[in-house]
Amino acid sequence: MKIKVLGNGSASPSLERSPSSVIVEHKNKYYLIDCGEGTQYKLLEFHINFNKLTHILITHLHGDHYAGVFSLISTLNSWGREKELTIVAPPGLKEILSLQFQYQNTTLHFELIIIETNTDKYYKIFENKDIALMAFPLSHRIPTTGFLIKETNQENKIIKDKLPSNIKIADIQTLKKGHDVWDTNGQLLYKNSDYTTPAPLPKTFAYCSDTIFDENIIQYINHVDLLYHEATFTNEHSSRATATYHSTAQQAAIIAKKAKVNQLIIGHFSARYNNIEPFLDEAKQEFENTILSVKGLEIVI
Repeated sequence: MKIKVLGNGSASPSLERSPSSVIVEHKNKYYLIDCGEGTQYKLLEFHINFNKLTHILITHLHGDHYAGVFSLISTLNSWGREKELTIVAPPGLKEILSLQFQYQNTTLHFELIIIETNTDKYYKIFENKDIALMAFPLSHRIPTTGFLIKETNQENKIIKDKLPSNIKIADIQTLKKGHDVWDTNGQLLYKNSDYTTPAPLPKTFAYCSDTIFDENIIQYINHVDLLYHEATFTNEHSSRATATYHSTAQQAAIIAKKAKVNQLIIGHFSARYNNIEPFLDEAKQEFENTILSVKGLEIVI
């Protein structure tokens, strides 16, 4: 699983920071989390193949998290996309997009599937052969969802040097699934442990966008490999964070520490800060393995 940061800013525009957004790449598919104004230009900048984009996940309906969705869909449509696209978002986005399509007289040439989130509970949104997508509630000024992406169905790794030259592809698939291979007479042909190494542990990534400091989310993100948590302010403006239902860098780090995550990324920085290094200094006092969300940052879990 690979995470790439497209933007690290908050609602107020900044020449240095685009709205917060990340791309999750897994097995040649892209999952875009949040899509503020201009996100499609960041996809172009980092050479993200639009055709591999299968899902757009929207945490909430503040403009810096969804305002770029319509323009991105329009671009995909004008480029001749034919395969379906799934959008996961809080109730309301479907109506917003329908009105835009109506007044722009837009007819889509591909199927747009919109899954509305329940922002009040922890539950599974969908699962395919590669990942499971979970949703959990965040505490913000409007209904907001956090996302947890978990790998599924990890396969054993084949030791290619040990494979017989005449082994059948079907037998290799059986070995990858962790099973021994037997012939029709019940004789053992290939012992799984001789030809494979155990499947790697499933990787997990949690995304907590706009939220006030809320320890209730710890139960949903315990022990994840990588946590993204908003840090709009430093402690200098903690009262402003509380008033606007946002978090400070220290608060994000406290969540990471209590959830026992492996690594923390902080982002969604307010435009009032020209220098974001103090965010890192503040967070590391609570959780050492913290990094700043900067445009173009890439992390392989």
